[in-house]
Amino acid sequence: MPPLASWALFAASLVAVAPADARRWPRWPTEIDRRAAPLRVVEGDARWQDHDRVAALINLDAYTTEVIWPWLVHALSDPSTAVKREALRMCFEREVTACLPGATGLLDRSGEQSLRVAAMRVLAIDPSGDRLDALIAALRDDSDAIRAQAATILGSANAQGEARSKARAALAGKLGDLSAAVRQAAIEGLAILGAAELTLTLTPLLDDPEPAVRAEAARALGLSGDRTASAALGRSATAANEPHVIRAAIAALVQLGGREADARLLTFLDDPPGGLAPSDVADLVGLHAHPSDELLAGLRTRLRDPGSRRASLRALFLLGDGGLPAMKAELAEGPAPELAQELERIVAAARTPVSSATAVRRELGGLGNSGDVPWRELAAMPTVEAWPRIAARMRRGHRGDRARIDAELRAEMAATFARPWLWAAALCGPQPCLGSVDAASTARLIAMARDVAARPSDRSLAALALTSVDPRGPGHALVEEALPELISDPEPRVRAAAAVVWTARVRKLDDRMLVDPDPRVRVAAILAARSRGIRAPVWARIADLRGRDPSAPVRAAARFALAVPKAPSASLAYIEGKPIPNAWSDPSAAGWIAVRIDDEHRLWLPVLVQDGMRFAIAPGVPDALPSADE
Repeated sequence: MPPLASWALFAASLVAVAPADARRWPRWPTEIDRRAAPLRVVEGDARWQDHDRVAALINLDAYTTEVIWPWLVHALSDPSTAVKREALRMCFEREVTACLPGATGLLDRSGEQSLRVAAMRVLAIDPSGDRLDALIAALRDDSDAIRAQAATILGSANAQGEARSKARAALAGKLGDLSAAVRQAAIEGLAILGAAELTLTLTPLLDDPEPAVRAEAARALGLSGDRTASAALGRSATAANEPHVIRAAIAALVQLGGREADARLLTFLDDPPGGLAPSDVADLVGLHAHPSDELLAGLRTRLRDPGSRRASLRALFLLGDGGLPAMKAELAEGPAPELAQELERIVAAARTPVSSATAVRRELGGLGNSGDVPWRELAAMPTVEAWPRIAARMRRGHRGDRARIDAELRAEMAATFARPWLWAAALCGPQPCLGSVDAASTARLIAMARDVAARPSDRSLAALALTSVDPRGPGHALVEEALPELISDPEPRVRAAAAVVWTARVRKLDDRMLVDPDPRVRVAAILAARSRGIRAPVWARIADLRGRDPSAPVRAAARFALAVPKAPSASLAYIEGKPIPNAWSDPSAAGWIAVRIDDEHRLWLPVLVQDGMRFAIAPGVPDALPSADE
């Protein structure tokens, strides 16, 4: 049973530990003990039933991790499966590393499948040593469902170095599993982990007896970037396959690109495989990020054939600026009147702000410190490499065509939950990069910010990206409607992001932000107010925080805001701190990044933790650098 907290220990913890996930701190010394009373299970004590102990854990969920983690660890040994499952959920969501030994034991001993799956998710917080061995052992479980879940969790776990190689080898060994669900999960995991010789490993699975496995293998080969897989994908597309498998194979060829793949795409446009219509193939060709000259020339040639014209026009139109030169060149040669009319209409439409993802990649491809790395390749990089490059690129990229960037981000975020694109959207702010054309990208961001099942850092990032929604566009009303809810969100990192958005859009600080129980929200609110110019009523409140706030980071932010009351820019600054031991470390070890503004001012900025790195985004501090002792 966890020791009871004394008043002295409680008071010391307030000073020594910066709240990391702050739901809230207890208001009196015995508050936690009273809430957790049902969890003190004593043999023969019938006062508390299982549902009482589950309710006690749910009540504890309102408090910061620093004061409840001993009870979470204690609950992992509760006799009730429901209590243990709820404790594992809270351990996973809060990333409590102290729960790892208990979760390992539950995975080994429990016979209840949902409990074992929950335990595996907790082990993925730090998949190394015995914990990695336990996850790999679950791949050999008698239950197909457990093996499939183990493959999924192992593929997405933050294994590094030797552990990553070991995880790859274990997943590769499950490609021959009797269960199709396990094989499918293993393929997906290998694609995420970036296994060496992926093409050689996965090509045989294009002939798997299960269609879902064949489709997953095709998708993984497309993500691999290895163009030697083109021949195998071409054969898969022409084999006797289900339509969704054929689509996956063609989409993988589009993603790989290159002359061999593009030649096959033209063949499929002429003779669509598997009962697909030419328009189906054209839709996939239109997603091409880097159409070759041979592909464009082939599409031009097919424009002159009445039987192929409609599909070729569709593909060229969907390629956006990538296909526009080919259409203009054909138009300049004086085509038949009916073709000329079609081309003139499409070329005229291309003058509107809407364009394709291809155009944005080419337009922004050489900006920032990323050299000529195309957008899709940049987004496919390991996130630790991609984010700093995306940050540098977007600081200049937001000067490009607003609607094009909006189309790019909307397309990427609709296809997959890709964190690099969330960072790109957030770092556009407060420039109006989103929502200029329609409200689709805005609605997607709001849905991400509201998703309580998502990681807090992902939700915060989605909320921050709302600063880039065009205040004159159709997405503006959605932001105005969502902001009050986000400012009151239970997750403090989301509230901190919402404070930045609120100040950027409403230009008036809400009093709730400066009295928020979490210091990260108060710091974000102070810096956001400074980025817009501190007005007299707010000045007095910040001056009070400068001397009276119990949090050192809040006092430092207040001192800085009053000493330098106007920011040179309202843009969101991107700062990268030192890596943490693992991507799922206890957030209390990574709650703040210390930065130096100048010789006189030092700040602590709320941190976002992603994939083993610590980042901070703050308004109006573009010159901040991590401190030497960071």
